[in-house]
Amino acid sequence: MDMQLIKYIDKYVGVPACIALYAADSLSRAVGNPVRGGEWEKRKRRIYKERRLLKKQIKGILIIKFWGFGNIILAQPMLRAVRQAFPNAEISFLTLESNRNLLETNSYVDEILTLRVKGLRETASELMQLAGRLRRKRFDLILDLEQFARAATIIAYLSKAKVSIGFDTEGQFRGMLYTIPVKYNNEQHMSRTFCDIALACGIDKCDHALEKIAYTPNDKGFVERFISKYTAKDKKLVGMHISSGDNAPARRWPKEKFARLADILSRRHNCLVVFTGSPSDNALVKDCMRLMKEQAVNAAGCFSLRQLAAFIEHCKIFFSNDTGPLHMASAMNTPTVCFFGPNTPILYGPLADKHIVFYKNLACSPCMTNYNLKTTTCKNPKCMRRITIKEVLAALKEQTFI
Repeated sequence: MDMQLIKYIDKYVGVPACIALYAADSLSRAVGNPVRGGEWEKRKRRIYKERRLLKKQIKGILIIKFWGFGNIILAQPMLRAVRQAFPNAEISFLTLESNRNLLETNSYVDEILTLRVKGLRETASELMQLAGRLRRKRFDLILDLEQFARAATIIAYLSKAKVSIGFDTEGQFRGMLYTIPVKYNNEQHMSRTFCDIALACGIDKCDHALEKIAYTPNDKGFVERFISKYTAKDKKLVGMHISSGDNAPARRWPKEKFARLADILSRRHNCLVVFTGSPSDNALVKDCMRLMKEQAVNAAGCFSLRQLAAFIEHCKIFFSNDTGPLHMASAMNTPTVCFFGPNTPILYGPLADKHIVFYKNLACSPCMTNYNLKTTTCKNPKCMRRITIKEVLAALKEQTFI
């Protein structure tokens, strides 16, 4: 299903649904049982003020993050803090089926639940079945990490957990359905924002440092065979991710500049450039490589998410737009050169010092935020086009990355 259609449905169906559920719930308590209604509000206030009491009560935890495997990587510190605070609880993680591979080796997760996004009717039907399944599991605590998606809010509400915690993002009409709404902070790194969810359930501290993505020996072997097939021992392995998914093509640094940069790195610095991407990025990568004079490798669609992490770990440096593989490189401790424009590195920039971030900070930037469903209508992304190859090369020389 097209991402823009998903956002449209989530907004124009999700908002009225959230309001209707809240109104129905409030009316049921106020009219059907006024005493219970008052007790419910007192309970919410008590839970909010005495969150540390939760630690004794929680046995089953559900964490929800559907979209953005990069966000799941940035949520790892929060997940680690939850596991440390509730060592005996069973932690389930609900995400898209496409993200399963990333979580299968995560030691903090006991169970992975997934949603397959297909056609409109099939997805709606699966969501309803999922809500029933979650309700039968009787979770004690639900932590919703979606910043604006109402589908996750509704799923969390219908699951009827004892306590639900999620972001109250301005203008998204979702905070009212949580037991403990957490005000979304748009002025800090997203890893810290996810940690706010952990702090809201009584956890004293949440270290927002990322950690490496675990992969299997089979993943490692696959990547090593791939590298040995294409790379001579004296070559420096460089990764480039020139796509940005389907969410916002305006986030892409021009493919013409990527091609020119790849040629320079190959010719002057003895690098082998490998272009990464999903199967849907294959055409974009081919277009970019046609503009090149030097040899490069098209790896779009070659790696699973864990294999991509293993590959990036082998890279001397990784170039990327503002998208999931950038966060993966940051987690794998690989130096990056990254390009921002429609979004801000304040929220999604790589952590630590050995990264080069380009962001022109124009008056129109950022134009896509979690307040506008990460949507931009920009047809002329000057913020990306104004980043020059010359300044990229100068920064590389200064940092001695190549």
